[in-house]
Amino acid sequence: FKRDSMFVDPDFPPSVASLIGVDNLNNGGDAPPNITWRRLGEILHAPTVRSVDSKPMEFYSGYFTPSWIVNVFTALDGTGEIEDIVSPLEDGGLYGAYVVRLFVDGFWAFVLVDDFVPCAEDTGMPITTTSGNPNEIYPILVEKALAKISGGYYALRYPSRGSGTVMEKVWEDVSSSVTDIVDHRDDMIVKESTHANLQACVNNSSNSARVFAAGRAGGKFKDVGIFEGECWSVNYVSQYLAPGKRLSEQQYFYHVTKPTNLSDSIPNMTRTRERMLSALPYAAVEAFPDLDSHQPVGVTSFWLSDEDFFRAFSRTISFWHFNNTQRATMLGGFEGYAGCSGKMDGITKWLANPQYYVSFVQPSDIIIELKLLDRRLRKGKKIDGRRLQLHILKGPPLESRVTHVDDYVAASPMIDLHHDDDGGSSLMVGSAGGKAGAARRNKAATSGSVTTGGGGMSSLGGGGDTGSSLDHPSAVIRTSIPGGNYILVPSIGGESTEEFALKIVSVSAFYIKVLPRHNASSGTTATAPSAAASILTGGGGAIGGGSSMNTAAGATAVMDMTL
Repeated sequence: FKRDSMFVDPDFPPSVASLIGVDNLNNGGDAPPNITWRRLGEILHAPTVRSVDSKPMEFYSGYFTPSWIVNVFTALDGTGEIEDIVSPLEDGGLYGAYVVRLFVDGFWAFVLVDDFVPCAEDTGMPITTTSGNPNEIYPILVEKALAKISGGYYALRYPSRGSGTVMEKVWEDVSSSVTDIVDHRDDMIVKESTHANLQACVNNSSNSARVFAAGRAGGKFKDVGIFEGECWSVNYVSQYLAPGKRLSEQQYFYHVTKPTNLSDSIPNMTRTRERMLSALPYAAVEAFPDLDSHQPVGVTSFWLSDEDFFRAFSRTISFWHFNNTQRATMLGGFEGYAGCSGKMDGITKWLANPQYYVSFVQPSDIIIELKLLDRRLRKGKKIDGRRLQLHILKGPPLESRVTHVDDYVAASPMIDLHHDDDGGSSLMVGSAGGKAGAARRNKAATSGSVTTGGGGMSSLGGGGDTGSSLDHPSAVIRTSIPGGNYILVPSIGGESTEEFALKIVSVSAFYIKVLPRHNASSGTTATAPSAAASILTGGGGAIGGGSSMNTAAGATAVMDMTL
């Protein structure tokens, strides 16, 4: 900072490079026309980081903004993390400088930005994400910090393959939490158990997740505003069993909502709702809660049958946020684990992977995510693994590696890390893959032993938003387990140098330790590769703003209950 002058970020200045990225600029790219940079103090009468009267869903996407970022801000608005995401609250405008707190690679990082924002020349107003409260600036500043670490505003809307700038990664950036994704392709799911799991998630009284559905390409639902990539909120899932029908024949109905600022409004919305309701069983409709009569003006919402829900939307995305829970992030890597491979290559090779000893004090609902480290910070580095998966085994009484499997508890879906023929990536379910693996996985899920859904599927958003599991390689387990000792085994399908973060969220207190690796050639035990744990604790509110602790290789992380 210079005395008596406003701050200008030398690493992300108000320039063409910050708009389109250095690589695009070097390759002859031009800035979009009719755009100028202005400070927030020049645009707004009384810029305020966050207004206390701001309401959910009052966010508007801008020229550079992927449509899904509105959903991220909508979900963030109901969490405790929003209180500390931007600082200072009052005096940043005096110096033109703010700090945005983002969760990157297992730790909270602080991104310094100035208050220059791209604006339309004709109106002088920002063309980035804005709030319904005209003076509220935190969405503008958070988006600028995301653009800075992504390499430019264009990188948010048009991410290159492997860039890491996808919806699920951005949700982790702003919340430190987990995204759970369910692909709606027929070979990925057993629909009956998927409906039950989504119902439990959406209708959860604790409101620990916000569930969105991404529009499918094409189809008959464009006339009601469902377009490819745009995300709708899933507000409620209703269940109906017709008289004389078997339990397996019960039907599910989804209530979905989309703010019309994401696209053109739907004419005659009331008539459209009535037409869609008339196609559903009358007795089922009679049991629906009244969710439409009090919708604000401009909000599109209606009910869909379970069949139409899967036809209209390609996947559901659950943004989890956790209040009064225990959380830890362990950093580790596959480098140095000789002879390891995936589960399908044999027990001996599979158990040569890293192992983590976890002890839960009492029965607990848990979410555990295995993810490769941030691709945005490793530009040009290709993934050298094949199939990412996380496994939970029943653990021994002592803190030691397991060499055989007595009690296999759960597994995440298997994430294929290779490009397939069309340039995308795929999610493989279970060691068998395909419908058979999906059937076994979802059968287990109905009994509460393993999650439905996975991580790292395609990114979302229209207007050229593309991505794959290479952008945010992640495998998620969501389940309930008895108290006791367990072993976590991350695998990547072979020997690899990839680094990863292992994120654990639990209602119950827990203890976790990385176990020393076993040298298969000599039969000896060696010190585990360097690993660290980021411990996030807090009481009486949202977790994430509390203390952080690093642990050296082989050290332990002990979680104390703060319910």
